[in-house]
Amino acid sequence: MKNKLTKLKFTGERLIPKLNEGSAFYYEHIIRYLLACQYTKGKTILDAGCGTGYGSYLISKHGLGKQIQAVDISPQTIIYAKENYGKSNIDFHVDDILNLKTIKDKTIDLAISFEVIEHISKQNKFLLQIKRVLKNKGLFIVSTPNVLTYPKGNKYHLKELGPNEFKQLLNKHFKNITILNQNFFLSQEINIPNNNKQKDINIKNNQNFFEQKQINLKQSKNLSNCEYIIALCSDKSIKNPIPVSISLENVDNFNLTEGIISLSKQFSELITQRNNIKVELDMIKSSKFFKLWPTYDRLKKLFN
Repeated sequence: MKNKLTKLKFTGERLIPKLNEGSAFYYEHIIRYLLACQYTKGKTILDAGCGTGYGSYLISKHGLGKQIQAVDISPQTIIYAKENYGKSNIDFHVDDILNLKTIKDKTIDLAISFEVIEHISKQNKFLLQIKRVLKNKGLFIVSTPNVLTYPKGNKYHLKELGPNEFKQLLNKHFKNITILNQNFFLSQEINIPNNNKQKDINIKNNQNFFEQKQINLKQSKNLSNCEYIIALCSDKSIKNPIPVSISLENVDNFNLTEGIISLSKQFSELITQRNNIKVELDMIKSSKFFKLWPTYDRLKKLFN
């Protein structure tokens, strides 16, 4: 008789891909690990605050990480990670990121911690642990919501940071910092079909990140007023990343393309109606028939 798999309830604290797939919440988490895949090939990696383990799995499969140490403070979440995202080169451990007892000094090439630092109040203590386990040439990739733009009231966030505060905190521990911005936006694109020289390809949301054999990255713009801040930190020089984007067609069961076309059409129709009414108002205004003036005044109030 097979043992029943562990079930988790979505609370908003952690992403559960099997429950959140297709949501904006899902894509904003997945894309950070796709960014990290540029730095993971052949590396020994720490996923600090790994949650349900999906990110460690992506790094193992698409980033070709050599060995991944994935830790989270929740025993139930680690059991879930082992059951759903276990691989031979991923070691899932229950551990506190403020102590990291399961990780030895100077053993990690790349440490990753996405949307975790805001969940703890002792942020400097956490960064000291990251420095302890990183090799001298090691790289740390960390992200956090931008307190200046992120919606207020997340009960799981103990200390949120803005871009300047985030960089100042990291500068206490690392000599070199590269700041990246993450945001949700809509775009139009003009591409050359069947162009073998084009190295960047869209990651579309109808792809299954956990089953497909290959992931390709696409260059995108660096946005201001971002919703999330990502930092690459090291005491050595940092290789510039290729910006990453996911081309979305559907979010939360809403077809973005069809929706935007429909809204654009409705907006154009409203503009046309508004312009026609303005023409009629001008005609009424110039009319010598004084009885129309009350109608003119009433319509003017409606459209001013």
